[in-house]
Amino acid sequence: MSAEIKTYLESQGLSEAMTAAVKQVITERPANAQQRLSELLAESASTWKPYTLYYNAKGTMYYARLFAPVAILEEVGGAYTIKDADEKPGGNFFLPALDTPKGAQISQVAAIMYTLGHELGLAPAKPTDDIKALQACNDIADMITESTPGGEGAPPPKIADAARKKAWLDHFEKLMSPEHALNYADFTVMSGFALCIIFGAFTLDDLPAGLKAWYGKIKGSKGVTAALAKQPNIVPGAPCP
Repeated sequence: MSAEIKTYLESQGLSEAMTAAVKQVITERPANAQQRLSELLAESASTWKPYTLYYNAKGTMYYARLFAPVAILEEVGGAYTIKDADEKPGGNFFLPALDTPKGAQISQVAAIMYTLGHELGLAPAKPTDDIKALQACNDIADMITESTPGGEGAPPPKIADAARKKAWLDHFEKLMSPEHALNYADFTVMSGFALCIIFGAFTLDDLPAGLKAWYGKIKGSKGVTAALAKQPNIVPGAPCP
């Protein structure tokens, strides 16, 4: 394979796996090379051009709501760039926002993660499991809201109530602890738990055994590990617990 072709492939933003597969076909030239290249191009529709994320300071100061989208992209080796907040596309309000190679322009973490999960092959195969994963993404947003401390003189967050905290943790124990294939909800919920722990809503030791084991498994995943290597802080000055 010529250096020009190699350079071109590397410039197109393919995932590492897709780049390697295309290079193999070009180098080995099997009898069905044309058909195989067509199949690979079809498969690469979601990673041929980089995804674009938009966030405050390009995510260089902290992750917060950007954590899950970066982690899922790192998990699959998807190409992406992060632009500043003032570059976000119209029709989006709260950050992060996302442009996909297929033309979607969206914001809101649950919508972003559902989209990335489906485009990157990390969505549950069964429709009933998929919609439950989407529910989990919205559930964690509600738990974050109930865990976020108010300003001086504000009442304590709802999750400060012991019964409320137990109800939330028991709920996620049932949702996330059972064995399942890695999917977009894992990154969304794990990143939400990190925020709640930083906010002081509960500690890792408060988690039921199965939920604590699940959290450790997702934190140790390829995607989360790579994301945290680039930016350890979930909020300013607070690394991922």
